[in-house]
Amino acid sequence: MSTFPDTTLYPGQGGTPIVRVRVSFDPVSVTTPSWTEVANADLRRISIQAGREDEFSEFDAAQCDITFDNRDRAFDPRVNISVRPYNRVWVYTEFNGKVRTRFKGYVESWGLSYPGGGWSDAEATAHCADEFKVLAIMALPTTSPPRESYSDLVASDNPAGQWALNEDASSRQRGPEPDPISETRRGVITAQESNRPNKSILNRNRKRRAF
Repeated sequence: MSTFPDTTLYPGQGGTPIVRVRVSFDPVSVTTPSWTEVANADLRRISIQAGREDEFSEFDAAQCDITFDNRDRAFDPRVNISVRPYNRVWVYTEFNGKVRTRFKGYVESWGLSYPGGGWSDAEATAHCADEFKVLAIMALPTTSPPRESYSDLVASDNPAGQWALNEDASSRQRGPEPDPISETRRGVITAQESNRPNKSILNRNRKRRAF
């Protein structure tokens, strides 16, 4: 059986997935961080929110909260100066010989709590978000001047045609560009048409008389 890449741990087997968490204390400028695996005994709770509830909702950045046993103060920033925002975290599962990444992102903040009302127990919670947060907080470019409606935004691009269900027919398509040649010939009959009118002109005259 082969081991998981870059580790000496074998993938989990059996009917229960194995959840593992790794933390990197390297600066974010390091492109290939070194990972420190957290012992399962030090993991208390993991909550992951990703995706969207339905197809009409917007995609948000994935979020993950990981609560560690902090009785040894290993995740206390006042003791361990490597614990800080933008620590990288990696949550993955091992099951039936397969390894799947469940979350990979950055710590936004560390929270310390002491459950039970005393000092005998301590927890540290990492509040994390994935890299889609950069897109979520990015301001989209605006038009100058700003447009108040989507139809105004489309019109600012000067499209050749626009089809919308809530507009009248006259505003759905831009009129044809003026043709200088046809404008010159409008209302002018050539010598050939005046001497020997063709069938199309006769038909056009009949239609005018009919109306």
